[in-house]
Amino acid sequence: MKNMHFAKILKVACLFALSLLNLSQESKAQRFTGNIIAGINGAQIDGDGFSGFNRAGLLAGFGASFKIDEHWSVGPEFLYSGKGSQVTLDQITELGLAPIKYKLRYIEIPVIAGYKVRDRFGALAGLSFNYLISGEIDNGTNAEPYDASPYFKRMDYQFLTGLEYEIFDNIWLQGRWSYSIISVNKGNLTTIGISNVIGPRGGMFNNVLQFSLRYKLNLDKDKQ
Repeated sequence: MKNMHFAKILKVACLFALSLLNLSQESKAQRFTGNIIAGINGAQIDGDGFSGFNRAGLLAGFGASFKIDEHWSVGPEFLYSGKGSQVTLDQITELGLAPIKYKLRYIEIPVIAGYKVRDRFGALAGLSFNYLISGEIDNGTNAEPYDASPYFKRMDYQFLTGLEYEIFDNIWLQGRWSYSIISVNKGNLTTIGISNVIGPRGGMFNNVLQFSLRYKLNLDKDKQ
């Protein structure tokens, strides 16, 4: 099953990359920038019974932006994103919580509008369509982690906002905050022995801080 998911992801990634390449080659007037992306997530799940952006996850992928005018641009991305949450050592000792970990792995396809505030500095906002490719729940015992698939929805829809700054030529540092629009859980996880996991909003929501470096490939046909 995991191999099937990987094959589908690889196929979508290849189609995504080919589509971007085709767009850059066919539209001579299109001001087009490609992005190679690598970074880290600081994640938590609101409604899981404990707080803090304690779960670190890999962020990697590629994307594109199309310049509309001197200030505005828009474009999609294709990302691997590790999310989830976990209890810290302080929460274990001070609050008596079990060392629970949620390990969720998503493919994200955000569509982002960017605004150039000034040279080397910009703001962004958008929507992200995320597919859960795998996940585990470790309830803090010596038992094998649970498969998270029966307890979490396959799709997670998030809004996002952020800022970016060009620290070197064509290398940008970007920070984002993203949050689930609807709950990501299918039901109450007390069925697997984890209590107090549904918050006051009646569900669980991915809450993620993303920090990344982006190498921008300027494919602007107007400058060639």
